Amino acid sequence: MPTLIFGVSGVRGVVNSSFFPQNSLELGLSFGSFIAPYPSADGSAGGIVVGRDTRRSGDLILNTFISGLLSTGNSVINLGIVPTPTVLLNTHLLGKDGGAVITASHNPLEWNGIKFNNKKGFFLSEDEVKTLYKIYNNKEFRFALWDRVGIMEYDRDGVKRHIDRIFSLIDVEKIKKRQFKVIFDGCHGALSTPAEKLLSLLGCDVRIIESNRNPEPVPTNLGEIADACGSGDFDIGFASDMDGDRIAVITEKGDIPGEEYTLALALSYISGKKKGKVVTNLSTSRMIDDIAGDYLIRTKVGEANVVKKMMEVRAVFGGEGNGGVIWPDMHPTRDGLSAISIILEYMADEREPISKLIKRLPSYYMMKEKIKAKGDIEIERLEGLLPKGEIRREDGIRVDYEDAFIHIRKSNTEDVVRIICEAKRKEICKTLIEKAKSILVG
Repeated sequence: MPTLIFGVSGVRGVVNSSFFPQNSLELGLSFGSFIAPYPSADGSAGGIVVGRDTRRSGDLILNTFISGLLSTGNSVINLGIVPTPTVLLNTHLLGKDGGAVITASHNPLEWNGIKFNNKKGFFLSEDEVKTLYKIYNNKEFRFALWDRVGIMEYDRDGVKRHIDRIFSLIDVEKIKKRQFKVIFDGCHGALSTPAEKLLSLLGCDVRIIESNRNPEPVPTNLGEIADACGSGDFDIGFASDMDGDRIAVITEKGDIPGEEYTLALALSYISGKKKGKVVTNLSTSRMIDDIAGDYLIRTKVGEANVVKKMMEVRAVFGGEGNGGVIWPDMHPTRDGLSAISIILEYMADEREPISKLIKRLPSYYMMKEKIKAKGDIEIERLEGLLPKGEIRREDGIRVDYEDAFIHIRKSNTEDVVRIICEAKRKEICKTLIEKAKSILVG
């Protein structure tokens, strides 16, 4: 039986199997009570921005969630179907008290979930989500009087504000002059329409395909767009997950280097223009170490953890190796539209095909696997049986070697243990992965 997963990345479950409308309603009551635990002097509560991805269950979950918010007296700004970063940015730009996105991001289509953000447009911290989940578990809801319940209004300008923000930061004319031919696969997700609009405004010849693939933008799911790029008709291809915060790149030759290259490409360009701290998570490729050098700081996995550290150290750039680019000048959140814009400007500036820009990056071999979770990870056992190296324990266990690293941790979004290994040689990765798996299942 699937379980409802509560983590720093929000709540996720299989709709009408582990995630029911009642859960969504009570999460709305919980978040509304969290945002405005006490009414203001006039009896009103706060304002909350919401949006959703394109999953079939989106209306079901969104409508019950909004009912909970309105019951607590909060007003609601409904952006409709928009990417996750659009909700976060608009929460900040509109001066609202919080925001939420109905999405399960990269999870399969039978899943849905809710991500929560604060008034700054940042995802809730670990301490904040603990407080929110305590309200949910204890049913400590704040109900407004009948004449103080919230009202909802629709706002269809969220994506326009998002694109306008990006265009204030990039050289639009430089990109337009190149007249790039771009293909985009949004897997019927929330980024497809915004990406088409962005690319058209950048003077690109755009083709949008909507493959019926698994939403996660990893090489095994991107055969259709890779075949299209391999025809030689496009300068670059981009693929996203369902909620538009992760991007994978496909070369003009139809090659898929892997989602780890998105952050590396974007950082290569930004770091040439602006020096400063860079933050990524413990699972991300060492390519980022090679590019950022001593400026790099690593954190626990999860956008909220990366953004928190970025704000603490005033980082100029950051992100995660899953294809998530965080450009604080735009807004401190993983953002697919920003990733696309930066990479196109990089190509325009260098006047090089994407395949050549990728070849400039350091070469590593990475393997990512997951196994069914069986309780907590036995850190001490892993530490004792894995080859000796430099150990970090703040997020599962990461062991660094001279020519490799392995990171083993429980997922924030699925009931699995993730194993990420990177090395200069494929054989080293295979050996470390198999050793870890034998320890975990033994």
